[in-house]
Amino acid sequence: MLQKIALTILCIYLTINLFAQQNTETIAFRYGCNNKAITEVLKDFERQTNYRFTYNSAIFNKNTLITIPEKLYTFEQLLNIVFGTQFSYKITGNQILVSETQPTAVKDNPIVAPQSTTPPKQPPTTENHRHIIYDTIRVYDTIRVVQTERRTVIDTQKVVLQMTPSPSLSRLWVSVFTGITSTLPITTMCSSPEYKKELQNSEQISLTNSASVLALYRTQKLLLGAGVSYADVGYETQFRAQSISNDPNITFSDTLWYWRYSKLFTYYKYIGGDSVAIDVFDSTYTYRVVENPKRVENNTNIASQLSIHYASIPVVVGYRFTIHESWSVEPFFQASLQILTRRSGSIITPDAQLIGLKNIPFRRVTYTVGVGCLLNYTISEQFLVSLKGAVAYYPSIYKSSYTASQKALLSGSLEWGVAYRIPL
Repeated sequence: MLQKIALTILCIYLTINLFAQQNTETIAFRYGCNNKAITEVLKDFERQTNYRFTYNSAIFNKNTLITIPEKLYTFEQLLNIVFGTQFSYKITGNQILVSETQPTAVKDNPIVAPQSTTPPKQPPTTENHRHIIYDTIRVYDTIRVVQTERRTVIDTQKVVLQMTPSPSLSRLWVSVFTGITSTLPITTMCSSPEYKKELQNSEQISLTNSASVLALYRTQKLLLGAGVSYADVGYETQFRAQSISNDPNITFSDTLWYWRYSKLFTYYKYIGGDSVAIDVFDSTYTYRVVENPKRVENNTNIASQLSIHYASIPVVVGYRFTIHESWSVEPFFQASLQILTRRSGSIITPDAQLIGLKNIPFRRVTYTVGVGCLLNYTISEQFLVSLKGAVAYYPSIYKSSYTASQKALLSGSLEWGVAYRIPL
């Protein structure tokens, strides 16, 4: 009984393999591509057929590009064109297992197909006498050109394999970012502890915007870049202003009581051998009424949005970590030259007076230092999308002549953007 079951399974397995092998010879469709990676070509085959490819992606060079003239092919012809002699494949059901062909010894003499009477052409020679392999196969009048570290040309009579250097890809990228910024004000020096505490209680962070353009040079492990950026590193301040005014609609009557004196007459009195004039007054206790307006104390809550705009020239140095074939992480150190372009808003002075930022002596040029990180996802060889987070510290934004308060800023930003590889 077990022998019958095993024999049945073996027959089914052989039938499936035979059917799959026959399908590769009988399936035909129109196909063509120009400078396409092997993995992308295999995905095209999967969409055209019911076959699925299994392989280790490491065996395919990412820089290998295939060109196939568009016309009608059988599936087996296309497999032979794509894999050539460098790769071999095995069909099991609807699965095609692809592996790298093991190297074999190269014969000194070319092998000429018995059906061909045309002698093989002499292989090209080079100045450095590189070793050239050529052989004769039948490929159904098909021409394929693959540009990698090995250039392969296949025609109806022979295969010529020649070692040539692969074209180097540009490492220069241009990235454009935009996003949000949040700033925390820090009082480093103040005229009085009370005023410093009042400022700290009144200042609150808020969301602003930023944008940047960076030119980045990427190697396998290193990141270097420079660019320009524009950011609003403002924040919000809330405080209460007090003032006293008179209400003309309400008055108070105040009664003032006092003594009124009136002179009645003067007489002379002989004192110590001399006469002295003495005035005699009449005194009356009287009063008068005075009306005073009501004095009103006004408390006003003021919320002022401080907006401080800087144009900067950042320089970044970082390190690259490749997480996956399409993902990479790039932590970096950043230093920037900051140029003040615009400022608006008001703050409260130690004597509880409002003063505009335009009347405060700001530094026209300052600098920042900080750290950040880029998270990249590769879309293609020319494009990738990035998420950039960074923290920058502004040591001083006021001139030293402004002794009421010295401010520093701690700014954090989260930006997203796209990068393009510049072809060279």
